[in-house]
Amino acid sequence: MARRMSIPILRTATTCAVLLATAVAAAGIGASIEAGDAGAAPHAKWALQNPATSPPGTSEGAMAFDAALDETVLFGGSPGTGTSTWGWNGTTWRVLTTKGPTVRKDMQMAYDAATRSIVLFGGFGSTGHGYSDTWTFDGTWHKQAPINVPTTVLGYGLAYDAANRTVVMAGGERTSATGKTWVWDGSNWHGNPSVPYPSTASGLTDPTMTYDPVLGKIVLFGGITGVVNQNTTWEWDGSTWTDVATATTPGARRAAASAYDAALGGVVMVDGIGGVVKGTKLLGGAWLFDRSTWTRLRTGPTRPSPRAFAQIGLDPSGRVLLFGGLTDAGAARDSWLL
Repeated sequence: MARRMSIPILRTATTCAVLLATAVAAAGIGASIEAGDAGAAPHAKWALQNPATSPPGTSEGAMAFDAALDETVLFGGSPGTGTSTWGWNGTTWRVLTTKGPTVRKDMQMAYDAATRSIVLFGGFGSTGHGYSDTWTFDGTWHKQAPINVPTTVLGYGLAYDAANRTVVMAGGERTSATGKTWVWDGSNWHGNPSVPYPSTASGLTDPTMTYDPVLGKIVLFGGITGVVNQNTTWEWDGSTWTDVATATTPGARRAAASAYDAALGGVVMVDGIGGVVKGTKLLGGAWLFDRSTWTRLRTGPTRPSPRAFAQIGLDPSGRVLLFGGLTDAGAARDSWLL
């Protein structure tokens, strides 16, 4: 397993000519747009927050809104929060606890409404190895002991599937050559052979995953297979991933951030690392997926600087909250509401 770095570089991978040709062709489907003239959605304005306290600069951390606590919860990352768990109450940040999982980065969290707790899996440790442990948070961290342990370790996508009341994990670097989609039922993980990438691809890492409550499905975008960034949109219906054709699509990217915005009526995706083959450019801007196509949002001159591996989620008001991420200046610690 390749070691993850805190700078936007590609993982090393064996380049296969057949794989490369296939993935490049797949990435070219649809009209890829990066200019700011793809249309506009109403009220898509970023607002920089000025909290009294903030977590340290963080990228590759995990963040999720906890409906039971009515706070947005942040943990881990690089340099990140260490062992501290932070909460955003809509106005400022505060430390919720200093006890819980060991220091780690490159993992995700999702709020499990069925159990009223946040689920965290795996990640990359400070000593240079990947974890395969499962934790839940309900104001206190609890280490779980599932019978089945996913072969995924880091760089995966994670989202709560409200229609099926399960947490779904897809993609990521793994300890097994056989990829699966993993489903958490509240006490155990279950593997599903359907995966959001072609059977010829060498897995998918750093995609975005978000549940769309109107669609009743999880939406996945981008990621990287081998050395090729992707721009394919996939949907999960509870048992199968489906490749969705869209009239327009954002440029190929990995390490973007996404969340569902009820006011805009779709999945909002922010930034990422762009380019098709060996892309390392930090992308700026936000996109909206309205269940049929992608539209680039015109958010005005006041907006976050281009970044990747940012933390995203909803804040208590229901607005999209973006925190930190990896910028040209390093790990940021700014808080933005959309």
